[in-house]
Amino acid sequence: YQRVDVPLKVLKDTDADDRKFLACDHNRDGDSHRSPWSNMYFPSLQDDDDGDDGFYPSERLRQLELHANEVFDIYRELYFGKSKTSVSSVYLWDKEPNDDNNNNSGGTNDETAGFSGAF
Repeated sequence: YQRVDVPLKVLKDTDADDRKFLACDHNRDGDSHRSPWSNMYFPSLQDDDDGDDGFYPSERLRQLELHANEVFDIYRELYFGKSKTSVSSVYLWDKEPNDDNNNNSGGTNDETAGFSGAF
């Protein structure tokens, strides 16, 4: 597990009807955070001069991330009620393909390296 030493921030996604999301290390790129609802960064990365496009999950993983956020949001609402103070977010990212896939251990050399997530 990971120990969190700083309080999480809550941001609003203006591209998704002001839905709230958690800002943490798992969705941060510089001073911006990617919303799990619209897949956009707040503040926009276009405001940065470094030309960074940001991190985005693959399309397959993005669809899974959307479903996971909907499920956790339903759970949050059932557990806490329609509280305006509770927020849930799920972030998924693709793992880098392992260079050891050619090692006779039965590994495959396809694009199914797996993924990691935080919720």
